[in-house]
Amino acid sequence: MAEETAQPVKAERRLRPWVTRCLLAGGVLMLAGSVVAIIMLRPEIAAQVGQRREQPVRVRMNWPQSPSPDAGPGDTWLPMKIRRELLDLATSTLTGNPMDAASLARCEGALSETGWFSRITRISRTASGEIDIAAEWRQPVAAVRADGLDWIVSEKTELMPMHFPIGKSRMPLVLSPTSPRPEKPGQVWIGGDVEAGLALLGHLTRHEDLMKQVKGVDVSQFTSRRRLAIITERGNRIEWGSPTTIRIPGEPSTQQKIAWMLEMLGDAKYSKRIDAGMPVIVLSNPAGVMIDRSAINPDGPDDPGTAPPDSPPDAPPGGTGPSGMLTSEPGPDLTTTEPVSPAGDTVP
Repeated sequence: MAEETAQPVKAERRLRPWVTRCLLAGGVLMLAGSVVAIIMLRPEIAAQVGQRREQPVRVRMNWPQSPSPDAGPGDTWLPMKIRRELLDLATSTLTGNPMDAASLARCEGALSETGWFSRITRISRTASGEIDIAAEWRQPVAAVRADGLDWIVSEKTELMPMHFPIGKSRMPLVLSPTSPRPEKPGQVWIGGDVEAGLALLGHLTRHEDLMKQVKGVDVSQFTSRRRLAIITERGNRIEWGSPTTIRIPGEPSTQQKIAWMLEMLGDAKYSKRIDAGMPVIVLSNPAGVMIDRSAINPDGPDDPGTAPPDSPPDAPPGGTGPSGMLTSEPGPDLTTTEPVSPAGDTVP
């Protein structure tokens, strides 16, 4: 009888580990099935949650600050028309679904393609449901005249998505580039001539009174001769010489050339003009400023609304100019009349 009782107990002990293993295996399978189901249903769940919470799309963007010293917080140089276009573009790529991260990525890509931004720094949803866009903007510094239009560029020669009819940009110009225009906004204007023109304009724009008489920089001789010229608002030509980034032994420094122009600007004998009221002057001679009175300006300015070139009645017929500048009598020969300014003259 004792033997009959012991046999079921032994059988039960042998089965107990198998039962435990089966239970554990079943639990693992149930858990795995639940995880798989959650993963598969997660997009649908997120979509349903997002649909319940979806709100109208409201976009907020940090507009570029106006560089004007009189500008207040929030003042911008960007026209209202462009701001509306950018907001419409952003809105068209976004949804009000707070779970939709893909639309934020689409928005970033679309804005980056416009050429207005050097970098999109952040696109995020705020607690109030707005889309907050922060970016680094390209800043317009000049217009490049090419292909019958004035194309706006940044200080890094990047083409911006804005152009004007000739003479309508109200910006300093880079004239007669030989390098081709970039195909898309945001691309750099290669070739070096536009870059050299912008570098010279960068020095000139530090002097507001001087810039009132500057139309732009002619870079047509940069590729062939590495020479630049300043064109005044009257169409007169100031032969600048080498680019500001290249120092030629014996050629006056950038500071000296600007000092001479400022000196003429303050001298009534030269009608207070940086071009001395003459069609052509030369700043690259180490002896001083040369004024070629034999030169003519047959065309005058090509922008509407500018005054024609003239020779002021009180301009001297020849001889010395301020700081021992060189001038010329009518004819091709230039004559030195006095020593030039002492070495080391600089512009403050």
